[in-house]
Amino acid sequence: MESQGKIIAIMTQESGLASNGNPWKKQLFVIETLDSRPSKIAFECWNDDTRFLETLAVGNIVKVLFNVESREYNSKWYTQLRSWKIQLIGK
Repeated sequence: MESQGKIIAIMTQESGLASNGNPWKKQLFVIETLDSRPSKIAFECWNDDTRFLETLAVGNIVKVLFNVESREYNSKWYTQLRSWKIQLIGK
């Protein structure tokens, strides 16, 4: 899937070790769509995909390609928007 919008927030990168001992890193960012009725959408970048955020800043216009993933935990469902590519469209 894809969406376009203006970056309105880039969160601090988080990192840690998985239960199997492998390191991980995650970074969240939020865009506001450019539609006639704008929406705010929060995306996650994981591991090597966090590199896309290194050259971007709040205010940049981007196209985000992402996957939607849902998982169940303790009888509740959680949905993630996991970006796998971010393209700068304008500043």
